Amino acid sequence: DTVHVYGIPMPLDIQPYVTKVWEKEVGKMEVIWKFPAEHNNEISHFDVYRCFTHNGLFEKANNTPISVTTRQYLDPDALSINYYKVIAVDVNGYEVESVPRFAQLDDEVAPSPPTIVDCNADLDGIAQFRWQNNTEEDLYGYRVYMSNQPNGEYTQLTSTIIKDTVFYEQFNLNTLSEEVYLKVTALDFRENQSEHSEVCILKLPDVVPPSPPNIVDISPAMGKITVQWECSTNQDVEIHEVQRKDATGLIWETLWSTDATGLITYEDTTATYDRNYHYRIAAIDDADNISYSKALQARPLDDGIRAAITNFWGIVYLISNPNPPQSELIYGGGIVGLAWEYPISPQLHSFLIYREVQGSMYAYKTVYPDDALVTQQDLDDALQEFGNTGSYSNYYTPTDELFFFRDEGLLGGQAYKYKIVARYIDGAVSPMSKSVTVMY
Repeated sequence: DTVHVYGIPMPLDIQPYVTKVWEKEVGKMEVIWKFPAEHNNEISHFDVYRCFTHNGLFEKANNTPISVTTRQYLDPDALSINYYKVIAVDVNGYEVESVPRFAQLDDEVAPSPPTIVDCNADLDGIAQFRWQNNTEEDLYGYRVYMSNQPNGEYTQLTSTIIKDTVFYEQFNLNTLSEEVYLKVTALDFRENQSEHSEVCILKLPDVVPPSPPNIVDISPAMGKITVQWECSTNQDVEIHEVQRKDATGLIWETLWSTDATGLITYEDTTATYDRNYHYRIAAIDDADNISYSKALQARPLDDGIRAAITNFWGIVYLISNPNPPQSELIYGGGIVGLAWEYPISPQLHSFLIYREVQGSMYAYKTVYPDDALVTQQDLDDALQEFGNTGSYSNYYTPTDELFFFRDEGLLGGQAYKYKIVARYIDGAVSPMSKSVTVMY
């Protein structure tokens, strides 16, 4: 059998070379290329392809094959952005193509301003700024701008044109500015830039404490301490608190709060003479950030007068006025029991009992707290001893510690009047108690 074999030549080792692409007429691009004329007989025709990007899918621009002797083609449907390449198709069907050549139509029309979606920041100051993608075919990218004032000068944040519709930036939170203002512009391939977008107000997390208040005066007086301070100057401060602690303590307590501003004065009437106190002012803003003034120490002045003795009365063998407590009692027998209430204090030294007989009042007995301190049951037992079937609680509701002193050897036909004074280690005293008078 006879076998016929036909060889197929290799593709051409030469290719077209695009020398120029320009806008010959409005909206029309002319593509000009070179190809050696001596190889015209080796090709069947030329085709011109175009694409919006250099690495995208190229489409044929010409509807009919271009003659082998032709070296230019006018594209009537040019895109705003074009990458052109020329392909030579040889007589064996092989294609050799040129390197793509970029060209774009004359364009002075800028893209529309982008439409803002939102902007927000996390607690670390990392902000996300989003906008909608523009729809222009020749859109190249975006630039982001910021300002510290809504109508201030905006500076560019982006160092290069970005292609995405989201932008991230970390802001310094150690600043008194709580808002940053962001805008974005769109650019096309000719770098025609749109107007700025609407402003997006970025609220930064407030982690900066307000400026501290300043205590300008602290004045001790009898039974009180007056504190005067200048408020924090920050506009976002919502409240100022007066805080106090014992000089040897650790825990601060809030005495008073105010939303006033300027120069404020507060009188602490709960401070006691026997303690040194530290005072400070707290400023709290709308994000609960707190700053404190410098703490200052003070102590109320001491007038030497302590708490008054309360519920002082006598217990006797009653033969008249049978409903105690009374300030004047007729008793049977030479004994009287004296009961009273008083707050316990480490500084309390003793009680001095005064007694008046036949119009002469004198210091009669010194009674020490540990010797006179009793319980309510002890007083109830004393009432029983003196023939009273009632209970102490029938007459008083105790608010302080109870004390009791028994005075014996009273003489018949005499009136005895008693008063009591509490005495302190530092020389302070209580006011003289009311008097209790008994007669036998």
